[in-house]
Amino acid sequence: MRLIYADGDDDWRRAQNERLKTELSKAGSKVDTVEITDRTHGSIMSKMGEKGDAAMKQIAAFIKAH
Repeated sequence: MRLIYADGDDDWRRAQNERLKTELSKAGSKVDTVEITDRTHGSIMSKMGEKGDAAMKQIAAFIKAH
């Protein structure tokens, strides 16, 4: 599992993703987190259709690796 969040997210949202990663890892899941720069929670999704989007590159790399 790959959790994606933004550098423009509120502190609590970034921390929530890291806590989820920790708990899932403790339960035996393979999980990582990726922070996308110059984004907010909402703009991660809204910009995925743009050519060269950083979040979409992360998703594609994850799919290719698995």
